[in-house]
Amino acid sequence: MRRVLYLAIPVAMLLLHSCQCSRTPDAIVELRAYRLDSALMRGEGPTQVAREHPEFLKLWGEVLGSRDAAQQIPMFLQFADDADMQALEDSILRVFPSTTAYTQQLSKAFGVLKGQIPDLQIPKIYYFNGGFNTSIILADSMLGIGLDRFLGADCPYYPQLGIPHYLARTMSPAHIAPTAISSWLETEYPQPLGAATTLETMLHEGSILYATRLALKDLPDSLALGYSAQGLEWLEKNEHPVWVYLSEKKLLYERNSLIVNQLTHPAPFTNVFGQDSPGQVASWIGYRIVAQYMDKHPNITLAQLLAMHDGQEILKNAKYNP
Repeated sequence: MRRVLYLAIPVAMLLLHSCQCSRTPDAIVELRAYRLDSALMRGEGPTQVAREHPEFLKLWGEVLGSRDAAQQIPMFLQFADDADMQALEDSILRVFPSTTAYTQQLSKAFGVLKGQIPDLQIPKIYYFNGGFNTSIILADSMLGIGLDRFLGADCPYYPQLGIPHYLARTMSPAHIAPTAISSWLETEYPQPLGAATTLETMLHEGSILYATRLALKDLPDSLALGYSAQGLEWLEKNEHPVWVYLSEKKLLYERNSLIVNQLTHPAPFTNVFGQDSPGQVASWIGYRIVAQYMDKHPNITLAQLLAMHDGQEILKNAKYNP
């Protein structure tokens, strides 16, 4: 059974030239997609959505704070009648009068992945209004996209909610596909539970980034990068000294979650490398290692890569040389 996940923070997408090539032909995937944010706000919307999409409505209700199935329809009626939520839906409709282009982009990306991973489960897509509670809902065969969290970096709601700029910067329509694809891959190929080392974490994230880049091969880097242009420039300039620092300070095998998170989680900058650095410096290094590993091992499939959890084995065979 797939874990149900609610992702409130966009996952940084790293798109570089190293994984431009596809190893197998793309599959043809036509996603089933449902626009539920506007459907909910019309007339008997909550009743209609409950009748047509009961499983997703249950998850949606949990996002909005109601785990009692008997109370969800009244809660949704109240949500649809709320003046603030109506104003939010107006904002959503101005930015997203249609979601067809995003569904087409996701269909193409999942087609790339399905060509690489024939057994990959392809989800149904649900566009919804989560009241700013979550960006993504993930469950068995369902991928929900909270359009209210992709309104654009300059959306006036975000600073009012206290969302920092380094996160709001990636909360734009262009980041829907990278966030959705990487989030789905995380559920298909999760990192094993337990106290992972920095190396294991950065290579896991690097593998997800590699697969996401492959899936979105036609997306311009400037639209899909989780790093700013300045951050990427810093990373490229400092790749070697960062690697030396991680190695010499023995941070690669650190299991303290606070230290691992400082190196791999979204942040305005990576503390040990100063305020000019971007966040998630180690994740970028992980991506670079994975890309070199795949370049040197063309017989390794994407599915095999994503299922690997032996960070030391990947590092050894990548012969990483920044």
